[in-house]
Amino acid sequence: MAFGDIATTTNSATATPPTGLSNGHLALAAWCCDFGGISFGSPTGWTLLLGPSSLTFDGQSFALYGCIYDSTQSFVWSPSSGGDLVCQIAYWTGRVTTSLAAALSFSTQTTPDNNGNNSPVLVNLTSGTAASGDDVAAFGILDAGNGSGGWSFTPPIIDGGLADERADTSFNWSNMSCATKDNVSGGALGTLTFTATNVGQQAGFSGFVVSMISAGGAPATPDIPVPMPPTCFFGML
Repeated sequence: MAFGDIATTTNSATATPPTGLSNGHLALAAWCCDFGGISFGSPTGWTLLLGPSSLTFDGQSFALYGCIYDSTQSFVWSPSSGGDLVCQIAYWTGRVTTSLAAALSFSTQTTPDNNGNNSPVLVNLTSGTAASGDDVAAFGILDAGNGSGGWSFTPPIIDGGLADERADTSFNWSNMSCATKDNVSGGALGTLTFTATNVGQQAGFSGFVVSMISAGGAPATPDIPVPMPPTCFFGML
């Protein structure tokens, strides 16, 4: 079991749920908005995982929410500003369903890069250590120096292979991409790099990486040496 579907919403605080979202699915909702210092509210049934945080090259706010979907979730957020809102909601099947905390090997937010990086921008995201069988999602977010959109993303390499790009949204001043990799082999994933391109333009960046545990799996743990029992010899004089 793996990635299900994704839905993108622009210019509205009421997000569109992805097709097929059902009870027991693990869902993530990533938001970004033009202007810094913006909060996105606390909709029923969702947990704020990371953020809200701000980028300051031009000004962009972003946050990540999650839930184990059970039909009680509201899809109406309450951002403190409505400038160029973008939301991407995706879900996964076959993940741990006891709680959101128990379902994640890690969730990381990259320290904002507030520089005016020239296109192509290497959106380097901090990740963590995944367990074998995890599904991984990465969200790359730009703080663009232009308000005419036009940015495109190339997905990162995850677990030795090119990730699947699930959504690539460029809406005025707000730009976000989601890429995923199912059933990774496990271990430290290192830096995950989107490449964002818009010829002649500049942007700062940040983003999120989340690793979701298989229903039959367990969180990644450090290797612990196992002591060997003493060797016994029989029949020796």
